[in-house]
Amino acid sequence: MPFIEFSIFKKSVSGLNLHIGIGGSYMDTQYNIETNALNKAITTKVNWSFRSFVYYDMFKSNTTDWRFGLGFLHHSNGHAKLPNQGLNSLAASLSAKIDTKTKPKIDTKPHNFKSKSQTYITTRFGFGQNVLSETFNTKKEVYTFSMSAGKIINNTFKFGGGFY
Repeated sequence: MPFIEFSIFKKSVSGLNLHIGIGGSYMDTQYNIETNALNKAITTKVNWSFRSFVYYDMFKSNTTDWRFGLGFLHHSNGHAKLPNQGLNSLAASLSAKIDTKTKPKIDTKPHNFKSKSQTYITTRFGFGQNVLSETFNTKKEVYTFSMSAGKIINNTFKFGGGFY
């Protein structure tokens, strides 16, 4: 899911960032009146996805940067096929960026603009309860796992892939 993240309220709150992403998602189980009548949230295999988070950089040290986030996630087919309640989630996040390399001192020499790349690996675990609507669904546990890896080029462009 491509995203953009930028600082907000710089003058009044230091370390507050807005993260917005729009992309697609694939769902392997859809609504079917005979075999899956209770699933009115997803009726197509391919859906659009939206993600927005507000992150706060809580604490930074030489090797670890901690941040807290609150966000909203949405998956829907955009009413291409009904019923279409979509999937909506509120999420909270606590993350740490751990850098084992010592951070270089700031160099005052002009930059030569050579391309740099970094490798990243992320994992996410989740546990929740399906309570979209007691009219359509019964309460049951929901488990989530995702993993992705890729490259960050010039500390600007992030390319990767993964699964969930």
